[in-house]
Amino acid sequence: MIDQFRSISSKLLFLFGLFLFTSILLIATVIWLEDKKDEANNTLDYLAEINFLIEKISRLERDFFNDEVINTRFYEQKTSPVLEERKQVLTNLVSLIQQLRRGSQILNKQILILDSLSDDLNRYEHLFQETVQLTKQRGFKDFGLEGTLRNAIHTLENSNYAFDLNKLLTLRRHEKDFMLRKEKIYTIKLKETAELLKADIITQNPDILIQTKLLELLQTYLNAFEELAKMEEVIGFDNSSGYRNDLTVIVVGIRARLATVNLQVRSTAVQRANIIRIALFSTIILSIVLILTFAYLINKMVSRPVVTLSKAVEQVIENKFEGNLSFEFRNNQDEIGKLSASFDTMLTTVQQSFQEIKKQNKDLAHKQKQIFSSLRYAQQIQQAILPDFDELDFFLKKYFVIYQPRDEVSGDFYWFYQVKEKLFIAVVDCTGHGIPGAFMSMIGNTLLNKIMGENQIDDPAFLLEILHVEVTTALHQEKKSNQDGMDISLCVLEPPTNGLRKITFAGAKQSLFYAKMNGNIPFAEEIRGTRRNIGGFIKDLSRYQTFENHTLLLPTGTYLYMLTDGLLDQQDRKRKKFGKIRFLELIRQLAPFSIEDQEKKIKTFLQQY
Repeated sequence: MIDQFRSISSKLLFLFGLFLFTSILLIATVIWLEDKKDEANNTLDYLAEINFLIEKISRLERDFFNDEVINTRFYEQKTSPVLEERKQVLTNLVSLIQQLRRGSQILNKQILILDSLSDDLNRYEHLFQETVQLTKQRGFKDFGLEGTLRNAIHTLENSNYAFDLNKLLTLRRHEKDFMLRKEKIYTIKLKETAELLKADIITQNPDILIQTKLLELLQTYLNAFEELAKMEEVIGFDNSSGYRNDLTVIVVGIRARLATVNLQVRSTAVQRANIIRIALFSTIILSIVLILTFAYLINKMVSRPVVTLSKAVEQVIENKFEGNLSFEFRNNQDEIGKLSASFDTMLTTVQQSFQEIKKQNKDLAHKQKQIFSSLRYAQQIQQAILPDFDELDFFLKKYFVIYQPRDEVSGDFYWFYQVKEKLFIAVVDCTGHGIPGAFMSMIGNTLLNKIMGENQIDDPAFLLEILHVEVTTALHQEKKSNQDGMDISLCVLEPPTNGLRKITFAGAKQSLFYAKMNGNIPFAEEIRGTRRNIGGFIKDLSRYQTFENHTLLLPTGTYLYMLTDGLLDQQDRKRKKFGKIRFLELIRQLAPFSIEDQEKKIKTFLQQY
């Protein structure tokens, strides 16, 4: 028993037992003081959680107005995940306010503020639900007022009766401008154009029945648009108008009330903390005296062995675990001796492991060098299949290419081919990134050249159909679950005639964009491709869509833009995508500039975004 007590562990156990007993007495003294502080801290936690939930509701409100109102699923199902989540968050918020009101004694003076906060939340929720109902009535695409509006104008547009189609297109353009920019001037322009279209219908259709039918369709469209415009104004064009502004004002008031309560609670918490600080200071002085006493005894028992062992460890580290070292206390029978012996054994094992690791690192470095060498060579091969700039300069004259692969090799590529006087230009986005995408790009480029070399096709939609068959055949997709493929935009450019150039476009899940000047007014438009990609075995033939040609006669000086989602899917710091709408606005603004300036401005804008 005496020998056991002489061991370091027994002595330390005794000293720590004594220290633990003393500490328990000190802790018991402090706990009752901390209880007073906890109530204030818990109240602050409640307030922080309430503030967090309010911010979350504001974020979900923004998500609803930014995303859900333009999501057709919302109008089909009459609800959305955003609204469901918001409802749950609001329920939690109300419950949390009630708990805080009932449970915190520190908030006796702030009960009226909490009651006002509940009233504001009820008013906010009532106004938001009314906004949601108006949004549902307003609708989107084929739903609500917008659905009525679109159905009427499409019926009028597809009728076989005589009227000026340009006036109808101008009417639709004013409608789109209002939808995008939310400015009342476009409602005035739309009504003025509608009056011109009415006069044209009456002039070109002497038959009263036809006049009545066409005018009824136009009036249905105008009534739906006018009601939609009024509803947009009530809802609010942005957060500074209409109901959306009222919602913002209420939330600001809620935040102000929360800030007042939070400030008062913090003041009370500071007062209580000062009292506790004085008590703790006295306790700490006593603890320091005990700790110094225990530290002196522990240092006296283990100081020399530990310092000696520490120096030996430092020497091992300085020698990078190499060389033979002796440990002074490894033959002792106490814990320090056992530790020294174990460290000696560990050092031997580590030295052996280091030698093995050095050999493995050398092998890995060699393999890594080979891999990077192969990737650089693959990059050179992929660059070689792209159209030569001298050839592009000869045929296209004015153009630019922004090609910035994310990795050494890419799944995107562009392609050029000449058939007589017709120029074929394609921009292709293959499945995957890096090496898998690069393999698909090589397959796509090879198949396009093969198809054109063997068939001399001048129909872009037919070319895409053949390319789809070639890809599914090459990858054996009928027998395998492989669904790899590519999205593509393909244009055929014909020589200009009388200042006009014929463009034939076909797309597989990609669009063609163009911009031009209508007098002094810049104009930009998107021509959408077929919502079907190249490659992948189609099991359900009812979902099969044939590729469609879009033929355009554009004046010389019109700019064409072909791109992959590598640009449109770029995200800013808030993870918001660049998107088609922003791209259309960008090229509309760039329409007056030269092709060289456009390239610089697009690169700069994209980098800043």
